[in-house]
Amino acid sequence: MDRSASQNNGKPLFHRSCQPELKVCNIGLSYVDNQGKVAFLKTVEDMNGKVMVREACTLNDFKDVRICVDWDTGASHRDMKDSSGTWSKVADQ
Repeated sequence: MDRSASQNNGKPLFHRSCQPELKVCNIGLSYVDNQGKVAFLKTVEDMNGKVMVREACTLNDFKDVRICVDWDTGASHRDMKDSSGTWSKVADQ
């Protein structure tokens, strides 16, 4: 949180978006990592606020591919963003 705040005039860069069709909300904290890449910490919560997934993700330079690591299990996956802005898992891992 401190890194995000220091990079954004003292205010951490939080995002929240909900997907009613999936009955979940995504909450993220963005920052620039040590390699200069845009990164974020993300949680996925159900309708009752129960955390279902916690991930650390890094975007590529074009911001259309992300690699995420589940910080509870250590499992990783890669997602790609399509032309409409929707993220989908890629089956290359």
